[in-house]
Amino acid sequence: MDHYFTEYENAYNTAKEQKRVGPFNQLEICYYNGVKQDDDEFINLIHLPLEEIYDYFSETPNRVPTNFVSNIPDQNLKDKIQNHVSESIRHAWSKKNKICDHFKEEVSRLDPNFDEPLRILFVTTNMTTVGQYITKNIENEFRKMGYETFISIESNEIQTWGANDSHENANYAWHLRNILDFNPHVIFTINWLNNTFLNDKVFNFVWFQDPMPILEDNIDLILRERDYYFYLVDDYRRKLINKGISEEKLFPLSMATNKEIFFYDNSIQKEKKIVFLGGDYTFDKNEIKIDDKIKEEIVSLIQRNELTFDSIKNYSKKIQGEFQYFNDMVIPALVRRETILWLIKLENIKIEVYGPDTWLNVEQVAPFYKGLLPYGEAMAKVYNSAEYALVSHCTYRYQQRLFEISACGTIPIVYKGNLQEEEFHHEDNVLTFNTFSELQKLIGQKPKKDPKQISDDITYESLAKKIIDIVNNKINNDN
Repeated sequence: MDHYFTEYENAYNTAKEQKRVGPFNQLEICYYNGVKQDDDEFINLIHLPLEEIYDYFSETPNRVPTNFVSNIPDQNLKDKIQNHVSESIRHAWSKKNKICDHFKEEVSRLDPNFDEPLRILFVTTNMTTVGQYITKNIENEFRKMGYETFISIESNEIQTWGANDSHENANYAWHLRNILDFNPHVIFTINWLNNTFLNDKVFNFVWFQDPMPILEDNIDLILRERDYYFYLVDDYRRKLINKGISEEKLFPLSMATNKEIFFYDNSIQKEKKIVFLGGDYTFDKNEIKIDDKIKEEIVSLIQRNELTFDSIKNYSKKIQGEFQYFNDMVIPALVRRETILWLIKLENIKIEVYGPDTWLNVEQVAPFYKGLLPYGEAMAKVYNSAEYALVSHCTYRYQQRLFEISACGTIPIVYKGNLQEEEFHHEDNVLTFNTFSELQKLIGQKPKKDPKQISDDITYESLAKKIIDIVNNKINNDN
């Protein structure tokens, strides 16, 4: 929650806490009225006089405040000021929408010259660690191949993430500004189609990694000749076909990693331990209540490896919830939590859990929690220090974590279960389990083949080459 304060002191005291809020762990912004103070200690402390609110939020990419805080004793005056703040923001949003529409019109007229070297733009957000670094790793491959690239991403922790190009979303304006300035031949985005404003000549590649609303709703897609789609799991492929996408434009794509960051470091001694790097999924949703009895029943099915799509459908009906939400959010959260609880019950081996501090809220896990690691070298050091590392997701095994572990020469211990439909080609390079008893038996074991083969076989370099081939073939055929 971001705030607007009428008093500097309150704004300062709140800003200095550097509090992070919301599902994406965002730094809380504290705007304040009055005289500007000579204090730039905190990026989230921003002087914003009442009379400048409209102009500021018409232009800034920063998030708007949703909470008004004031010590003014006169309630009528306080209400009047709060109304002014709200109305100024509302009118600023309307103006920004018009700016956004203007940018879309300008972008639609961009006509990149394909006789020039290709320029490739990537749209991403720092709100998701996995998504942004996958994007950066892919961009790195194009850059190494000699292409001019640009990543459109927030420049700081208080900027809005932009999200998508819907007409109601003025926050996409700063992405549009970047597209307008860069004039790309190719755009690459994870999870968001964002094609309503593109010139017909521009190539648009989207990689669906998550169960996005666009895959589930009844809204017709804008189908462009130069749109192409990658999908992480087969379920997304089926849903895209149901949306009218031709199969010739659909390509399976597994995650990979950056081997300049994640590699086997023989200077680090491997210990007899299992590490897990990742978060404790949450699935709180106001309109869906899941009582403890149902959770216990599902966990019991997980423990016996008897959880199926049919049982998930039955439970979603019991709580009068959407099957897709239950399947995509609730079940992965319960599987993740349960497998970590199995992990910490193992004996005669050291266990370390890294990730967001929400693990501290899980009483059994808290003693094994070692903190949140920044993406990159620190993660690679932890993987290199361990004999084993856990990979846990109920619907797919090819995830970035698996490739990072593989590249570091660490043995992946991978949860399988009954819900996975992907084609997994590296059974002999991992150790697999479905239950706690199976997990126990893996300690001291090794896979039949070298785990490093996984990260050697699937790379983002091959993705970059595939995209270039698609672009070149299409241009040649159109000519």
